[in-house]
Amino acid sequence: MGAATRELPPGSPPVWIDRWAMSGRPPFDPDAPFNVSWARRAMLAVLFRQLVVTGRIDDPVADAVGAMAVDEGGARVLEGLRGLPPAERAAVRRAVLAGASVMASQWAAIPPAWRPRTRDRIRIPLAGGRVVLATSLDLVLGTPPGGRRTVCTVRLSAGAGSNADRSDRLFDALLETLRSGAPPFRVATYDPTSGELETLDVVDDHLTAAVSQVVGAVAGRCVPARGAERAA
Repeated sequence: MGAATRELPPGSPPVWIDRWAMSGRPPFDPDAPFNVSWARRAMLAVLFRQLVVTGRIDDPVADAVGAMAVDEGGARVLEGLRGLPPAERAAVRRAVLAGASVMASQWAAIPPAWRPRTRDRIRIPLAGGRVVLATSLDLVLGTPPGGRRTVCTVRLSAGAGSNADRSDRLFDALLETLRSGAPPFRVATYDPTSGELETLDVVDDHLTAAVSQVVGAVAGRCVPARGAERAA
């Protein structure tokens, strides 16, 4: 990682490594054409966090829109949603209603004793701040480490397949370890469309694999910068 970051041009912005950089999947870009899958996932994520905190979803679409309207990122998603053709907006609505029904049948309000936290953001600067590892977890349970592993994390699946979900779980495990000083005992991805919850009980080999993935992602992100610098 050090060799790669030393090649970055002086004064260049930090290399941002998140789940999308790790997997090679494109993140949400407000300047890119909007699509149904982004809108569906964003709305279901809001409803999932509401459900585990309050234990209820009253009107899935209205609840999601109301929560997203007061958030900058959510407002961008709603703007993109309004620009979709009517048939695609209707498809998003059907998917949100179906996903809300699935979630409500499987989840309830999390007891306060479990210390639930939603939309928990982790930012880990490396290499003097030239690299930033970043993730956002839909749900974190458990207290900070006190001699034993007590934390469990849950994120909604991005719908890109089981390999991508596993990569996300490894990345989450590594960042929670770096943040708290101890690995979580379990990391999970949840698919609100199928109701499937995939879990991983974290061991050292998982963290080693995540480190290798991060090093590869950093090297891959620094290569274009080196090429641009030489071309200039």
